[in-house]
Amino acid sequence: MQLSTRQLCFIAGGLFPLTKLVLLPSVLAYHMESDLLFPALFLFLIEGLVLFSVMHLSSKTDQTFYALVEDRFGKVFARILFGVYGVYFLCSAILPVFEQNLLLRSAFYDTIPSPVIFSSFAVLAGYFCMKPLRCLGRLSDVVVPISSVSLALLLVLSLGTIETDGFFPFIDFKANRLFTASVRALPRCLDCAYPLFFLGHFKHEKGTTWKVLLSFAVGCIVVLFFLFDFYCIFSVLSPRESSAVSKIARYFPATATIGRIDLILTYLFSLGYVLALMIPLYLAVSCIDVCLPFRYTRLITSAAITLGLFFLYTLLQSSLMGIDNLIGTYGFPVFLLFSFVIPSLSFFLRKTHG
Repeated sequence: MQLSTRQLCFIAGGLFPLTKLVLLPSVLAYHMESDLLFPALFLFLIEGLVLFSVMHLSSKTDQTFYALVEDRFGKVFARILFGVYGVYFLCSAILPVFEQNLLLRSAFYDTIPSPVIFSSFAVLAGYFCMKPLRCLGRLSDVVVPISSVSLALLLVLSLGTIETDGFFPFIDFKANRLFTASVRALPRCLDCAYPLFFLGHFKHEKGTTWKVLLSFAVGCIVVLFFLFDFYCIFSVLSPRESSAVSKIARYFPATATIGRIDLILTYLFSLGYVLALMIPLYLAVSCIDVCLPFRYTRLITSAAITLGLFFLYTLLQSSLMGIDNLIGTYGFPVFLLFSFVIPSLSFFLRKTHG
């Protein structure tokens, strides 16, 4: 087994929330203003249901998702499905991966050209994709505690600048805005499907399902508090504040005398954030490796993703908002199918094992 229950909890509760703390707060604030917690809560509940379905399936079988599909539908269908999922994971990772450059540029680098910054991530991601799954678990053991403590300290530093006067939920609540905000936020809430591809690589022990769900719930609560904290600090300016996690503690009074300690915490936070971004890329390579089981498929796919991400970003670096609008507007049926519907329905594959 390549993952332990502890590592699953770290991944679900410590890595999944991190990709929701950069551009998502400003997106929700733009569409919902002070009601920004509601679409996030709605999506988290749906994600929790999917995660419960997948974890419950793991308690009924010790086989991988590929083996379950192959038993029911045959090898050809299983390979096609994994090939499609490989493309899906790659496409779903594009927007969050491009978003991370906003954080890098705002918190780390001011004068270095963006492609140079992004190339380091592309190379690191390509290298990580060639490693076995147990590397994800071992890295999560190291970076999740560091990122979690850093995030907690950032929130603590920001508490002194919170002003709740402008936070009035339900005052101008509209159901159509809730739907629009949920659709636009959906590309950042796709991680509930990842554990489906961890099946067979961890041992389901007594209480594993509830431990993972509790960890995920704690991560969601932290994100909800972060959204509240973010809006109380920036209020009507929230839609304009990208890279939220690097800005919430910027106005901590003591920074004038002891320096920008918030930047140090942001650097430490980014350790887990980068690992979270690489999970869908890793799954994309793994799915294509299953679909095309040749000797050097994983190496070639990892190299292709590294080069592809770099050249794609070089071409589209000035079009992030356009990509966000395109994916958020037209991609939600695909996201619903592959990250929510199929993982939920996969529970019924357990019948093949009587």
